[in-house]
Amino acid sequence: LQEVLDDRNPVLGPMDDAVVLEYVVDLAADPRATLVVVAPDRTRQLTVTGVAEPTDRAERLQSYDARCEYLKLLAWTNDDATAELGPPGRRRVWAAAVDRLGPSPVLPPETWLGMRIRPETVTFWAAGRAEPSHRRRFERDGSRWRAVELPG
Repeated sequence: LQEVLDDRNPVLGPMDDAVVLEYVVDLAADPRATLVVVAPDRTRQLTVTGVAEPTDRAERLQSYDARCEYLKLLAWTNDDATAELGPPGRRRVWAAAVDRLGPSPVLPPETWLGMRIRPETVTFWAAGRAEPSHRRRFERDGSRWRAVELPG
């Protein structure tokens, strides 16, 4: 757990300007956030809760660079105005972005934002086959983690 949740911490996003303002306003009022990952077979779940904060520019650029071409173009075209268009209009916006930026834009839009969660609790849940489900929660205690066993 210590190796996974180091200073890098889980990162949310990055996000484009269509959703950034809503998240920024919400997180400014209450910076607590929860990230939930459910296994495809729904027999396991990971929940991370902590304080959200913006990533720095270098990390945002590194994250953007690791994205596939589709997601890089999506960062430039995913906005409210485009969402309101029908499929032909969305295709026109996409084609215009490719013409303007190329198939794999090198840099993200200035409005592109990433958020990280500084974990305070990490909970693993597992369904039982022939037993009740079970949770193991790790709670941050300063620089250490304390494990707590919980019913499912």
